[in-house]
Amino acid sequence: MGKYFKDKRFKYGSYSAVITIITIAVLILINLIVGRFEKSFDITKNEFVTLSEDSLKILSSLEEDVIIHTTFSNSEKDVVKDRVEQILDQYMQHSGKIKRENTDLYLHPDFAEKYSTQQKSVKINSIVVEMGDRYRVINYEDYYTAGYDYDSYTEAYQLSVESEITGAIQVLSKGSQSKIYFLQGHNEADPVYYTSVVKQLTLSGFEVEGLTLLNNEIPDDCSILFLTTCDEDYAPEEAEKIRTYLAQGGAAVCILGGIDVEKSKNILSIIQAYGLSLENNYIIEGNENNYLSRATALLPVIKDTEVTSGLIARGYNVLAYVAQPVVETDLKKKDVSTEAVLTTSKDAFTKQGTNKSQNKEPGDKSGPFDIGVTVTAQNSSKEGDKTKLFVSGASMYLLDANMDANVSYGNSAFITAVANWLKGEEESIYIPSKNLESTETLFMTSGDIQRVKILALGIIPGVIFIIGVVVWLIRRYK
Repeated sequence: MGKYFKDKRFKYGSYSAVITIITIAVLILINLIVGRFEKSFDITKNEFVTLSEDSLKILSSLEEDVIIHTTFSNSEKDVVKDRVEQILDQYMQHSGKIKRENTDLYLHPDFAEKYSTQQKSVKINSIVVEMGDRYRVINYEDYYTAGYDYDSYTEAYQLSVESEITGAIQVLSKGSQSKIYFLQGHNEADPVYYTSVVKQLTLSGFEVEGLTLLNNEIPDDCSILFLTTCDEDYAPEEAEKIRTYLAQGGAAVCILGGIDVEKSKNILSIIQAYGLSLENNYIIEGNENNYLSRATALLPVIKDTEVTSGLIARGYNVLAYVAQPVVETDLKKKDVSTEAVLTTSKDAFTKQGTNKSQNKEPGDKSGPFDIGVTVTAQNSSKEGDKTKLFVSGASMYLLDANMDANVSYGNSAFITAVANWLKGEEESIYIPSKNLESTETLFMTSGDIQRVKILALGIIPGVIFIIGVVVWLIRRYK
């Protein structure tokens, strides 16, 4: 028997067995330690269930307890529910003020009656975020959407549960929502079509409604008035109401690109009161690094200002499809200050509305041009109070959800940053949705695309050709 114990195979086998036992013991010990401290680690691609810095910032400032109610059925299992459960675990791990309760509506139908509102009813797979006597309902369709990604030609399953929950906590912490009114009645697009912008504004504590002014006054609870591209000029009395509202310390977002300057004197009188106007030309971007797919789809330079510093730090882009320059008028008041936040490159130029050429021609004005400008003015009613505006020559597409998706929802992040600046609020949170399929979108300007083409079709084949010639010559004369 002794010879078997001296055999090399027995020795190596014994070593392997001992190492395996030690490894298993170490793994068990690590698992026990991790379990004791109730910590988990995200090893998913793109850290799918890891909370963002925005969420962690909100959680660290919590002063009240928060209960996150879910209405998941205990008998049903699916991928979305599992992901939500993992994300909710992260909230509880990062804050002792977060509690979690699940209620099966089949067993407790009275729960839905307690928390349902006129705007939203509690259903299966809903989430209710409760803080004190305040709460917000998040339904399944709010945090999970199934669509189609036209860039990758694949189904896209987006989960935005983190942005919804963190947004709800932020709104409940504030205690009340600010009102935004979109002016209607002149063939403006209904704000319901600006889905991504409205959603982000809502997550940041704003409530959005439409407003017609011809037979109404601007409500006292109006925090920000949105004026958007339209086909008809305002009536004189409408323009007067808006000018009065602003003169008394109001705030407005004026996205007016696409209007006929010659036929919109009442609209323009609102911004002209602060020394600004629009040119009746549209902008062509001459630098291929500053447009997307076509020269009228501008990717403006985002200036580092109080409004945009957070966007720049996060690497956001803004897409302004079809825009007119914002220009200063000859009349500018001393108590009015303006600051450009979105501009073109110096290679941009402008065209008259009937000129469809994409090439620069004699007589075309050269850039850079201002596309978005902030205005701060002393109001006429109260010393120390400020009137604030954001004036943009971008068209309604600045608010369009499809355009927003092309820049990873940078437009909605920008509009929300502007709204928070107008309100004097802290920088808004912005947590993008995550794709359950873990696919990533590659953002490329027209310049990037051209460089890839040159590399793929010119440089790489050229290098291969040269190497082939060198190898052939060496073999021929060796």
